[in-house]
Amino acid sequence: MKRMRIGLGGLVAVLLCLGALRAADMPTPYNGAGAPPSAPPTEAAPAVLAPPGPALAPGQPTSWMDYPRCLGCCGPIGRNGPIEYEIYVRNGLDFPLGGNPFGARMDAGWDVAVGARTLFFNPEDDAAWTADIGFSNVYNESRDHTTTYTLLNLLDKSTNTVVPSTTVTLENLNRTYFNLSGGREWYLRGGRDCDNANVNWRVGVDVGGRYGTEKLETTNWPHFTDVNAGVFLAVHTDLEIPCGCCIFLAGLRSEYGYTWADVLQRQNDTSDVQDINLLVNLGVRF
Repeated sequence: MKRMRIGLGGLVAVLLCLGALRAADMPTPYNGAGAPPSAPPTEAAPAVLAPPGPALAPGQPTSWMDYPRCLGCCGPIGRNGPIEYEIYVRNGLDFPLGGNPFGARMDAGWDVAVGARTLFFNPEDDAAWTADIGFSNVYNESRDHTTTYTLLNLLDKSTNTVVPSTTVTLENLNRTYFNLSGGREWYLRGGRDCDNANVNWRVGVDVGGRYGTEKLETTNWPHFTDVNAGVFLAVHTDLEIPCGCCIFLAGLRSEYGYTWADVLQRQNDTSDVQDINLLVNLGVRF
């Protein structure tokens, strides 16, 4: 019995010691007096929160609405030069050449053109690629009123009957074109800068194609119409006069063109025309 008491007493003493050691590991509650107990060390540092951004003024858009982008993310584009635009009107003389009988029978006429150009400048502002779109009209009187053309099976709309054959001579030819071309400009003096007070001087070349209609007036018959198509090559030179935010243009232009058409029936001579135009060019660039 005495040994049992001693064993129970030793077991109680061991349990009491373990409880004391466990209590020593637990943090002491802070009662407000003295310095607070230090927190137990942790393996990971707590996350640091970013400070709040500045308050937005009333009506100021957020960055989400402004869509901020990195510098240069949307450009520069192409060869990094500026792009400018030009509108023009051209008029002058048209001289048919003797490359085919039909065109050789036309006298010198008048050419009028209007259109717009886009100029893609290089970074140095002393040259540019160009794109040109416009319309033109050329009118020529016939110089030959004796050569006859025989036309077959024509419909007379006034009587709604077919005329088996008729003979006509030429009176005049009226051509209307839609023109599309591209080219290159070089500045021999100055450049594209509109802040320059001096007069600039440029030269250029264009090549393109055209499509349109033509109307041929003849004797003994009201008229004939047909579609036409052609190509052309042009050189030009212009003076540029800066005036505020615009630049006024004045210069000369020379074009060589060839037009294919079948306004006369094929049993006759070809209806093609080749010609040279000498034009005055007036415009404004902005």
